[in-house]
Amino acid sequence: MNTVNSLGSTSYDMLKATKEFLTNEEVKANNKLFLLGYSEGGYATLALQKYLEDKGDLSITHSLPGAGAYNKTEFSKNIDLTKTLNFRTWLIIFGYCILIIEFMRT
Repeated sequence: MNTVNSLGSTSYDMLKATKEFLTNEEVKANNKLFLLGYSEGGYATLALQKYLEDKGDLSITHSLPGAGAYNKTEFSKNIDLTKTLNFRTWLIIFGYCILIIEFMRT
């Protein structure tokens, strides 16, 4: 089994265990599934997303994997709000806003 399948299936098992725990504890939850991770968590997010897409039994509401900035100087120039932001930076900000809005609506 490769790393992506292993990480995806492990994350899936934890997701199912969490759903079972919530049911046993009679905690109300909706069926919205938000995946979010950064750095290695971004890789794990993508692994779980691929696993769920292949398996097909759970629907993903939103997935927002992220990775670290490898050129920190150039990256910090792009997130300086006093300067013009490029499309990629706006896309990241927009993605997080959508995720937060959807989370708050639940």
